[in-house]
Amino acid sequence: MFKLVPATFKHEVTIKVPVDGGFEKQTIDVTYIALPISETEELLEGDRDGMKAYVRKIVHRMDGVIGEDDEVLEWNNDLARQLLDVPFVFTAVLDGYRTALNEARVKN
Repeated sequence: MFKLVPATFKHEVTIKVPVDGGFEKQTIDVTYIALPISETEELLEGDRDGMKAYVRKIVHRMDGVIGEDDEVLEWNNDLARQLLDVPFVFTAVLDGYRTALNEARVKN
């Protein structure tokens, strides 16, 4: 039996942070919101701004982010904007969402 409720789910996402000569793997826990297909299509019809809006909409929160002083940063809108403005974070978060949905589809 399937229960129709707004779906949120948490996944660990690996971010490949560029460093001299390669990259360093770091992880964050991302809580996603599973958007309805109609809303997804509407957001993705546009240009690059549509993709940005889409990613902002699917991310409920990110945990496990630390600052330069090694202190855990509290989740808020400013931190969300700052993180999603980093290209390799943006890509990893989007890929994590797509992978989670594709795996759910394949397993069913």
